[in-house]
Amino acid sequence: MGILTELDSVASVVLEAFPESEMKYKVPKEPKTGQFVLRSQKNDLSTESRFTFRIERLYQLIYYSDNPAEALDIMDRLSRQLMRGTTLIPINDGSFRYIRIESFSFSDPVETESGLSAVIASMPTEIRQARDQKTFEKIMQVHARIN
Repeated sequence: MGILTELDSVASVVLEAFPESEMKYKVPKEPKTGQFVLRSQKNDLSTESRFTFRIERLYQLIYYSDNPAEALDIMDRLSRQLMRGTTLIPINDGSFRYIRIESFSFSDPVETESGLSAVIASMPTEIRQARDQKTFEKIMQVHARIN
């Protein structure tokens, strides 16, 4: 599991909510209406204990539209979708692990150079992951001798 798997996991949840949209991982030179951009802004790994560590990431989501009200509405609906319920995003690697969403905030629409409106959202997340532990061979047989 790595950052690319996590990006794909977040993208799949966003595209599940808005299947008519398109997802990019870097800001395009010429954005189109109905396009999301997902980027990782900050990555912080820290130790919690000898057995686990925490990965904190800050994701930035940008949505482009030719209508500022629509862009704002899409981002509002997405924020409610992500923050409703358990605020967990399943990781797509089959490990039964989750990305925990801490919060979701977004800006007012801004006009881009191409004339489209963009709404920029910030989503801090965290993952707790177990450290690799040394394994030992099990005791197969125990013999007792009494004298």
